[in-house]
Amino acid sequence: MPGDPRIKPPLQQPARPLTPEAWRRALDGDPALKQAYERLTPEQRQMLDRLAAAHPNPDGTPNADLLTCLRRGTLSARDRQGRTTLEHLNTLEGQRVQAPLEKGTIFRELVGELAEPGRNAQRTRGTCVATSIQYIHATEHPADFARVMVGLVKEGDGDVEMAPPRGGGPAPVMRRNASGLPPDNSGRSSIDRIYQSSMMDFCNGVDTYDNNAGPNNVGQSTTPEGNTYGGIWDRQGKLGLSAITGESYDDREQWPLRSDRGARTDFESDLRRELQAGRRVMVSMTWSSNPNDRDANHELVIVGVDEQYVYLRNPWGDGDQGGNDPPRERMRDRPGGVVRMRKEDFYARINGTVSQHDERGGLRRWFDHQRDRWTGSSQGSVPEGRPGEVVPVPSGGLGLGGAFGLFKAMDFGGKP
Repeated sequence: MPGDPRIKPPLQQPARPLTPEAWRRALDGDPALKQAYERLTPEQRQMLDRLAAAHPNPDGTPNADLLTCLRRGTLSARDRQGRTTLEHLNTLEGQRVQAPLEKGTIFRELVGELAEPGRNAQRTRGTCVATSIQYIHATEHPADFARVMVGLVKEGDGDVEMAPPRGGGPAPVMRRNASGLPPDNSGRSSIDRIYQSSMMDFCNGVDTYDNNAGPNNVGQSTTPEGNTYGGIWDRQGKLGLSAITGESYDDREQWPLRSDRGARTDFESDLRRELQAGRRVMVSMTWSSNPNDRDANHELVIVGVDEQYVYLRNPWGDGDQGGNDPPRERMRDRPGGVVRMRKEDFYARINGTVSQHDERGGLRRWFDHQRDRWTGSSQGSVPEGRPGEVVPVPSGGLGLGGAFGLFKAMDFGGKP
């Protein structure tokens, strides 16, 4: 589409190369970086040296996001096949990408999102569920996120095999959605556009997603019968999470939490259990009081909870500066769309959640709820850590909790 102002030319090659001396200075100048580099195998170091030299900043300094990934151990994270994030970035460097994509841009965007998953955003598209899945994917499973993105941008069909179901069966395949390839008017990065369009198409089953269809080009799916709709529901979104991990997920209506305080206590007990395990929880909410707004029903990710607040990651990204509808406060020390809501405001608008299937038996789960109520451990703080970190949950003390621990050690129909 020549002359289209929405299409930005590829970034120019850096004016200055990254010299070996500049690379060494960057490593030696930061003890944490140097230690992380030295923990790599000789082959991994060579791989990283090549990638750093191929993708420096325009001023000839190392890519800061690549250094962040090294420092935090993201480059050494492994997917279910045992391959590291670094290996997947190296695969990207050696492959051709589908036109009109530009490899250098894809590399920078991918490394940037691995360094800070909160950079992803839905912008003007109705992809809040897919964007929330993308955030969880990049945060909790960075090596697999890199693998999937490298597959989606590869020249050719762009098909990517996802995680096989833990209970057995063939691995599902996510196919690149062609409508997300060319630049659009959404203001998203290339990888956000491609991942979200492809995940929308994956989750809606036999229906077909078009990134540029629908009112105001917010994106729209079409059924085989020709009916159209925008967005996807929790029951569809859980398919995307299952494809990432191979685990089963439950979508639950949470209307009782709007008025039942006892149910809230049990909900927070389960929520803290998930967060402690490093698993974030998706939540659908009545976000706007105007039922005609695009985000009247909106999907977010619960990333933390304390005595007063629930902490949420909004797929608007940094576009959420806080506000009154719903009442929320932007966490300025947490980039990437993290806001907090008072619990009363949160529960007044909650609709449903998507979380990994709880394999505790009903009786065991009941005992856990009673223990947490009596010991107060359902009232502790569980803030979110850095991407990939598991945040400890307060134990709630001893006493009755120890007695209930005896019941927890028994098998009441769930897995220990």
